[in-house]
Amino acid sequence: MAPSREKIIEDAKRLAADVAAYVSEGRDSAPARIAGLKSAAQEQFEVAKDMTRERARQIDEAARENVWVTAGIAAAVGALIGVLFSRNKRD
Repeated sequence: MAPSREKIIEDAKRLAADVAAYVSEGRDSAPARIAGLKSAAQEQFEVAKDMTRERARQIDEAARENVWVTAGIAAAVGALIGVLFSRNKRD
Protein backbone atom coordinates (compact mmCIF):
# COMPACT_ATOMS: atom_id res chain seq x y z
CA MET A 1 0.00 0.00 0.00
CA ALA A 2 1.39 3.42 -0.98
CA PRO A 3 1.94 6.02 1.73
CA SER A 4 -0.64 8.74 1.94
CA ARG A 5 -0.03 12.26 0.73
CA GLU A 6 -0.11 13.58 4.30
CA LYS A 7 2.49 11.02 5.39
CA ILE A 8 4.81 12.05 2.54
CA ILE A 9 4.42 15.75 3.43
CA GLU A 10 5.04 15.01 7.12
CA ASP A 11 8.17 12.98 6.28
CA ALA A 12 9.42 15.75 3.98
CA LYS A 13 8.93 18.37 6.72
CA ARG A 14 10.74 16.16 9.23
CA LEU A 15 13.57 15.61 6.76
CA ALA A 16 13.81 19.36 6.10
CA ALA A 17 13.96 20.05 9.85
CA ASP A 18 16.67 17.40 10.31
CA VAL A 19 18.71 18.82 7.44
CA ALA A 20 18.36 22.35 8.83
CA ALA A 21 19.50 21.17 12.26
CA TYR A 22 22.45 19.31 10.75
CA VAL A 23 23.52 22.32 8.69
CA SER A 24 23.14 24.59 11.72
CA GLU A 25 25.33 22.28 13.83
CA GLY A 26 27.95 22.17 11.09
CA ARG A 27 27.90 25.93 10.69
CA ASP A 28 28.29 26.44 14.43
CA SER A 29 31.19 24.02 14.77
CA ALA A 30 32.96 24.97 11.53
CA PRO A 31 34.99 27.87 12.99
CA ALA A 32 36.32 25.65 15.76
CA ARG A 33 37.25 22.93 13.28
CA ILE A 34 38.90 25.46 10.98
CA ALA A 35 40.88 26.92 13.89
CA GLY A 36 42.04 23.44 14.86
CA LEU A 37 43.11 22.65 11.31
CA LYS A 38 44.90 25.98 11.03
CA SER A 39 46.75 25.33 14.28
CA ALA A 40 47.79 21.86 13.14
CA ALA A 41 48.96 23.24 9.78
CA GLN A 42 51.02 25.91 11.52
CA GLU A 43 52.63 23.31 13.75
CA GLN A 44 53.50 21.15 10.73
CA PHE A 45 54.91 24.21 8.95
CA GLU A 46 57.13 25.01 11.94
CA VAL A 47 58.40 21.43 12.07
CA ALA A 48 59.15 21.46 8.33
CA LYS A 49 60.85 24.84 8.62
CA ASP A 50 63.03 23.61 11.49
CA MET A 51 63.95 20.45 9.58
CA THR A 52 64.84 22.50 6.49
CA ARG A 53 67.02 24.85 8.50
CA GLU A 54 68.81 21.93 10.14
CA ARG A 55 69.40 20.22 6.80
CA ALA A 56 70.71 23.48 5.28
CA ARG A 57 73.07 23.90 8.25
CA GLN A 58 74.36 20.34 7.75
CA ILE A 59 74.92 20.93 4.03
CA ASP A 60 76.68 24.22 4.71
CA GLU A 61 78.88 22.56 7.30
CA ALA A 62 79.75 19.68 4.96
CA ALA A 63 80.58 22.12 2.14
CA ARG A 64 82.84 24.15 4.43
CA GLU A 65 84.63 21.03 5.68
CA ASN A 66 85.19 19.72 2.15
CA VAL A 67 85.96 22.90 0.22
CA TRP A 68 88.07 21.25 -2.46
CA VAL A 69 85.59 18.47 -3.06
CA THR A 70 82.81 21.03 -3.32
CA ALA A 71 84.84 23.13 -5.76
CA GLY A 72 85.65 20.02 -7.82
CA ILE A 73 82.02 19.01 -8.03
CA ALA A 74 80.99 22.53 -9.02
CA ALA A 75 83.70 22.62 -11.72
CA ALA A 76 82.65 19.21 -13.07
CA VAL A 77 79.00 20.24 -13.23
CA GLY A 78 79.95 23.49 -14.95
CA ALA A 79 82.08 21.64 -17.50
CA LEU A 80 79.28 19.16 -18.18
CA ILE A 81 76.78 21.97 -18.72
CA GLY A 82 79.28 23.71 -21.03
CA VAL A 83 79.75 20.56 -23.10
CA LEU A 84 75.99 20.01 -23.37
CA PHE A 85 75.34 23.60 -24.48
CA SER A 86 78.18 23.58 -26.99
CA ARG A 87 76.82 20.39 -28.59
CA ASN A 88 73.39 21.99 -28.99
CA LYS A 89 74.88 24.97 -30.81
CA ARG A 90 76.73 22.76 -33.31
CA ASP A 91 73.64 20.69 -34.18
